[in-house]
Amino acid sequence: FIWVGTESAGMARLDKRTGSCKRVSTADGLPNNVIYSILPDAEGRLWIGTNMGLCRYDPRTGAARTFTKDDGIAGNEFNRYGSLVLPDGSLFFDGMDGGTSFHPADLTEGKDPSPTLLTGIRLATRSIAMHELLDTAGTKLSLTLPHDEPLVTFRFALMDHTAPKRNTFRYRLVGYTDEWIDGSTRSEATFTNLDPGDYTFEVQGADHAGVLDPHIASIHLSVLPPWWGTWWFRTAMALLFFGSVYAVYRFRLEQQLREIRLREHIARDLHDEIGSTLSSVALYGAVARKKLTNIGPEGGRLLERISEGTTSAMESINDIVWTVNASKDSLADLAERMRSHATPLCEARGVTLDLEVDEALLGDRLDMGQRKNLYLIFKEAVNNAIKYAECSRITVHLTGTGDRLTMTIADDGRGFDPEAAGGPGTGGNGLGNMRERGAEAGGECTISSRMGHGTTVTFRTKARA
Repeated sequence: FIWVGTESAGMARLDKRTGSCKRVSTADGLPNNVIYSILPDAEGRLWIGTNMGLCRYDPRTGAARTFTKDDGIAGNEFNRYGSLVLPDGSLFFDGMDGGTSFHPADLTEGKDPSPTLLTGIRLATRSIAMHELLDTAGTKLSLTLPHDEPLVTFRFALMDHTAPKRNTFRYRLVGYTDEWIDGSTRSEATFTNLDPGDYTFEVQGADHAGVLDPHIASIHLSVLPPWWGTWWFRTAMALLFFGSVYAVYRFRLEQQLREIRLREHIARDLHDEIGSTLSSVALYGAVARKKLTNIGPEGGRLLERISEGTTSAMESINDIVWTVNASKDSLADLAERMRSHATPLCEARGVTLDLEVDEALLGDRLDMGQRKNLYLIFKEAVNNAIKYAECSRITVHLTGTGDRLTMTIADDGRGFDPEAAGGPGTGGNGLGNMRERGAEAGGECTISSRMGHGTTVTFRTKARA
């Protein structure tokens, strides 16, 4: 082959056997198409002097590599008629900035990758030398920063000085991102406002020939949390929180226990002291009525009123004792109390009693006030039905929907006109009492009735206790 350089069209390869001609230009890897000189080396490669560097071209593979002043040659522009192959195989090229002489076999590019090194750390207010960050063994680098350090800059370099301006780097901060960041020729990386935690900065360099250092230079970085974000502070806060919750729980439990003990004490005193006294008065009244035969009709009526009043007072005391008794706070206890009160009254008047409670409610607890008012509303409604309604059946339902409790007492009696309620034989005062007790229990009590269609009393709480 004959190789011919041109002033503006690259170079041409002439095949003496076939007479064919092949052009090689910038499209094939030449730095430009101005050719000043062409020299072959012992391996059959061509060294081409241009005005943009010295190009090595391999005709067998088509691989082209350009060397510039950054690679150590005298300059980028060469002269005509100033190149030769020396007897030892060295090549000489004359250029505008001086001559360049070398032996192609002495080039060691790509044989031994140059190492990448971390050269320093710069913070917002100071710089840190790398030897200050070595561990006691002198093998690992680590850096600890406070939480309020605004920025940290890592500096690094590749130990290849052939063309240092063409060395390239890639880096990443593990813990912040696992993706490599192509930093091109920049030899530093800056991170700002890092969250507390542990990180590892890693960097790799590649020389001017693109040979990547397989070794990754790294440094461990720890950003400390603020004192309020440390594990011991969070642990202390958690202990304080749970301790406070437990203290409040214990305080409320003690209050409830004191209330229960007080209620039991009151119930016991009412039963033992006042209840016993009223029983004695009732007994004395009954004995007096039997033994005093000459007291006359007026005296008999007086003793009868004393006996009735005492019996009524005893019944009220029994209701109060039941209300304050802490062991009777369930809805099942309330239902049993209702049944115990209404059953003998209904049997005495020949009235059928239907009392139904949703099984899901039986375990619900009621506070003392709610339980008292529910029972007294029930008691008033049943007493009114038996006294005034002339009914044959009383139906009582206790149901629950969501967090609401509903009690319904209905009779099939003669009913009444709500507009006229309050007159004799209507139980009007009791109707007002039921409404007041409904409001006191945190709910609403409604009474509906029509002449000849019975009466229905409905109580709904706003929330089950």
